[in-house]
Amino acid sequence: DEFPTGFDLVLKCDVAVYEPTFLRKLWHSLKPGGKLILVDHLSPSQTLAPFTRLEWTFLDSLRDPDYSFPTQDELKLKLVEAGFVVLDEPLTSIRGLYVVRAAKKG
Repeated sequence: DEFPTGFDLVLKCDVAVYEPTFLRKLWHSLKPGGKLILVDHLSPSQTLAPFTRLEWTFLDSLRDPDYSFPTQDELKLKLVEAGFVVLDEPLTSIRGLYVVRAAKKG
């Protein structure tokens, strides 16, 4: 289903869903210039799960052997491919969560 539209801001927190269709739905839900804020666990490097998500990664890998959490760079690329502009470098919190800010172009 499509998401509601016309929002100035969307906050996605600790969901770990980064499929292109999901990110495009978030993009469509924003007004031009609207902001997306993601707060989530990201992989410290490719093929390495975030420490806080080892169990999830293991369970998801049983379903999909290629499953992995994205790194900061992989997430930024996915956002750009979905039509967003990444506003700054991801920030980390004390509990290992990353905060990523992006905006809908034009």
